[in-house]
Order: sequence, then C-alpha cells, then structure tokens
Amino acid sequence: LNFFKMDVMLATTLRLIVSPLIAAGITILFIMFYGPMHPIAAQTIIITYSVPTAINMSLIAIEMKNNPEYA
Repeated sequence: LNFFKMDVMLATTLRLIVSPLIAAGITILFIMFYGPMHPIAAQTIIITYSVPTAINMSLIAIEMKNNPEYA
C-alpha cells in the first residue's frame, strides 16, 4: 500500500479534513435557520465527522456494549 498515491491522499484528505468542514458548515446553517443549538451537541456532530469510520464504529460498539472486541 503506497500512501503517496493520489487516490489514497484524496480519500484521506476528504475524510479527515473536508468532512469536518462540511459538518461545521451544516451545523452553522442549522443554527442560523432553526435557532441556537447546545454547544455540546454541535461539538459532537463535528467530532463525529472528524474521526475515521473504523474508530467511529468501535466507539459506538463500546458505548452500546455490543461486542466491542469485534468492532
């Protein structure tokens, strides 16, 4: 696996940099149109979009106590 290939770099950049920016933008739009949102809820949305998918699934499995060793 070569991490300097263009498609790998593009996918990594999209998932780890662009995705949280989109989540922040959606959160700001939600606040503008629907009123204030609890700060912890806004931070949770942005952090959820920031972590890689595999980590996200592990965190959900641990939180729900549903076979975290397999996640």
